[in-house]
Amino acid sequence: MKLVVRADDFGFTKVLNDGLLKAVENGVVTTIDIMLDTPGFEDAAERMKNYPWVSTGWHTHFYWKPTLPAEEVPTLIDPETGRFRQGLTRLDDVDYDEVVKECRAEVEKCIRIMGKAPDTTDLNDTSLFEKARKQVCDEYGIIYHFAAKYMKTDHIVSDKGAGMKNTNVIGPSEKYKDLDIYFPSDIHSLKYVHQDSAAEFTKYDPVQYYIDDPDNMKAHKVAVMPWHPGYTDEFIFRIYDNPLFNSIRSRDIEALCSDRMKKWIRDNKVELVNYRDAIFGTREYQNHLKATGSDLAV
Repeated sequence: MKLVVRADDFGFTKVLNDGLLKAVENGVVTTIDIMLDTPGFEDAAERMKNYPWVSTGWHTHFYWKPTLPAEEVPTLIDPETGRFRQGLTRLDDVDYDEVVKECRAEVEKCIRIMGKAPDTTDLNDTSLFEKARKQVCDEYGIIYHFAAKYMKTDHIVSDKGAGMKNTNVIGPSEKYKDLDIYFPSDIHSLKYVHQDSAAEFTKYDPVQYYIDDPDNMKAHKVAVMPWHPGYTDEFIFRIYDNPLFNSIRSRDIEALCSDRMKKWIRDNKVELVNYRDAIFGTREYQNHLKATGSDLAV
């Protein structure tokens, strides 16, 4: 099996970036998803130039403030806070042209600092916002719909507690189907966090997720699972108010850098790849492992 190990939320803050890059340098992270509109973005984009073997994705939470002046994108902004409106990517009353302009501005800023646009993004077509973002992705060659992504849709209740079913597949598009890139939802990987129970939270274990393989990732050519390594600060706790979720960030650093994780990769003959490797058949990440003398190289 080929495995993409993704680290999300790069660029949230500089403090988070420090922790995430520890998981890149000392762990098994092969791709990062970068936020283009948050306080740590410029730091993240500048530092990303030091890791050419790691692919980049566009992580579009739209949590913070626009790149463009607020008066140029009024339908995207909460006038009381100056921040993006809550749930922006799911709204249908935003101005299409404003979304296109803001997304272009963010990608252009990324190109100016990082030297290139992100390689990939997660995209769905369920809102006007996402349709506008799709236009920008096409303009800049940002790849989407390359994986079979399972979304959380149906609530279930069992003897293991409340949860969600792995249903509602988005993608892949026809030209990427043969790649068999599988992206399960976080039903199992984050189940102890979703239950919002401090007692259950102690069971959170990213490495055990791979060992147990509840989503049957080994049945696919390429599997992807995102994690959230990084250090936290007061800004993150203020803007992202789930204390249990914020607490997993340091755990993810530890897990992705652990000997236990690396042993599982070696024992199961897992080939670590980045998104470009998975999509285009390159061997950037493996070449990096070989060049550094890593025993994780296949």
